[in-house]
Order: sequence, then structure tokens, then C-alpha cells
Amino acid sequence: MTATTGLRFECHAAPVPGVDGSAHLVLLQVIPPPVTTERPPVDLVIALDRSSSMRGPRIAAAVEAVRQIGARLSERDRLGVVVFDARAVLVMNPAPPNPTNVAEVCSRLTRLGVGYGTNLHAGWNLAAEWLLRGGIPGASKTLLVLTDGFPSVGEDRLDLLGNLVREGKQRGVTTDTVGLGEGCWEDLLVAIRLPVFTRRAKREVATHPKFFFFDAGVYRALRPRGPLDSAEE
Repeated sequence: MTATTGLRFECHAAPVPGVDGSAHLVLLQVIPPPVTTERPPVDLVIALDRSSSMRGPRIAAAVEAVRQIGARLSERDRLGVVVFDARAVLVMNPAPPNPTNVAEVCSRLTRLGVGYGTNLHAGWNLAAEWLLRGGIPGASKTLLVLTDGFPSVGEDRLDLLGNLVREGKQRGVTTDTVGLGEGCWEDLLVAIRLPVFTRRAKREVATHPKFFFFDAGVYRALRPRGPLDSAEE
């Protein structure tokens, strides 16, 4: 006997030898449904540093990384590429990757070579802008920065660059970083990837299409206070 639901049950019965037909041995097998290994789709935009410090093996490694990432993604995914030196430029409009468009973007990256200046702020902004345009339902939005980590144009403060990335996180964009070559500025890559610790109670602001008036004194009296709250708040 077999009964099929979300789980599959198989029941086998046989009479006990030497006993009348009222006694049976029963074996019940519970078979779980097959585990699907299909991963969710990926929405990825790569921000690639093409500043002069990336000359030689660093830019070659970055182009090879784009080639290998494109080969591992499928047409269920979306891949885009932004390059930045003193300014940021889109070189591959986010689209499902295939051998043809991946080969074309790698060839274009090789022809572009390196420029001058490193405007990481502009590169991240442009990549995030294209990542948030359209997209694939249910896909994780990831922005991958390939750099040697030395911003020289535009914003270069670690805390402000980190805040930019965290603002993107609130909009659904996850930023990952890869440092290319020896001597890259690891502090910058860590600052982008990890939140800065501040000795304050953490609060998240949520936006809703509603507006309420509330007495501030009542709020202060009812709100629980912790060791990280300061007297002036």
C-alpha cells in the first residue's frame, strides 16, 4: 500500500509465520520529498576599479574574475559591469549573461585598460543605481567591488563610504568587496563590509504612509532606557 502526500509513505504487511491470520508484521517507511538543489537567481553588478594603480596583473585579474563569474551564472541571473577611475561608466547593461555578451564585455574591459584617479564613491553609486533598476523577482541584489582600495577622487572617508553601503543595504543591496594585489587598503574594504561600532542604542527607522501626533513627554516616560542612552536624547 502506498499513500502520497507532501511526504511519501510506504506500508508493507506480512502475516506472522506459525500464527493464524490475525497477526501481521508491519513495516512503515516515511520517504521525504526530494530536496531541490536549485539556487535562487542572482542579480549582480560588478564595480571594477580601472585606476592607474590597477595596471598590469591587477586589471588582468579583475577581467578574469568577470569572465569566470559570467561563466558560472545562468540565464536565470542578471549581470552588469561598471568601471570607475576618476569617473564611473557603465560597460555592460545588466542582463542575463551568456557566452557572447560575457566575452564582449571582457574584450571591452581589456581594450579600455586603466585610467587615472579612483572615485570609489562614484563607482558604487552608479553600480547601485543600475542594480536597483528593474531586476529579477526573488533575486538577491549584490554589488561586488573589485579594487586595490585606494580612493583618490571624490569621497575617501571610511565612515562615509561605510554609511553609503549601509544605506544601500536598507534598500536591498548587499555589497561585497575583493582586494586585488598586494598592498591594497584593507581598512577600506573592511569598513565597507562591516558596520562601524558606535556606543549608542541602535534604532532602525521604518517609513510608513501614516502620520501620528504623539506627546513627547509621554513617550519619554514610557520608553525603556538602557545603558547606551545619553541624557540629552
